[in-house]
Amino acid sequence: MSTTPPLVTKPRAFVFFDGQNLFHDAEREFAVSHPDFDPFKLANLVCNQRGWDLRHIRFYTGVPTEQQNRTWSVFWANKGAAMKRLGIEVVTRKLNYKTISIKLYDQVTIYLLDGSEYPGRLHFDNLAEVPDGVILETTTFTEKGIDVRLAVDMIRFFREEQYDVALVFSRDKDLAEAVEEVKRLATATNTPITLASAFPSKDGTGSGIPGTIHIPLLQADYDACRDPRNYFPRS
Repeated sequence: MSTTPPLVTKPRAFVFFDGQNLFHDAEREFAVSHPDFDPFKLANLVCNQRGWDLRHIRFYTGVPTEQQNRTWSVFWANKGAAMKRLGIEVVTRKLNYKTISIKLYDQVTIYLLDGSEYPGRLHFDNLAEVPDGVILETTTFTEKGIDVRLAVDMIRFFREEQYDVALVFSRDKDLAEAVEEVKRLATATNTPITLASAFPSKDGTGSGIPGTIHIPLLQADYDACRDPRNYFPRS
């Protein structure tokens, strides 16, 4: 008498991308100049490696208006449209820009792109040293609402029993509270849950979001998931 083996189902995975956090990690670790990653490929790569059934991908990012920065506004509009054609849910929020003034060298530490500290003083194009007291102005931006929306969605979709695995492409420690809340709900309902965070790492080390399984993405992983398309404005 033969018996039919039990049907083995893979854990259902929802993937959440913190677009700006992932880009800046890749910028630091792999020296990329722009968000050239393909979220669809990255999500499939990790889920296939872990044996998870990829059910849904959500991408979150701040986006400037054309008046604030036309180059990045057009880039994210084009990249967002491409992601939507692949079935990715794209969630955007307006970036808030502000100008910061810095007086050299008044308690100012200068860092290079690789994260190392610049050992000397700055120089002009004519090689003359930049003297004390010079005011530098730089424009920076902040995201408002992206972390909150991602956290709310993680909790909402778990409460709706839509996933068994939440994979977050981010190292943002601000998401630790959402992770703990999902764990608390899972314990209260006796529901198995896996929470993981993936992030670029040139040497395979580093930590992700507290309370999650940490999944470093090596250079080879990232390179295999690059998006070769150009989303920048043509002129």
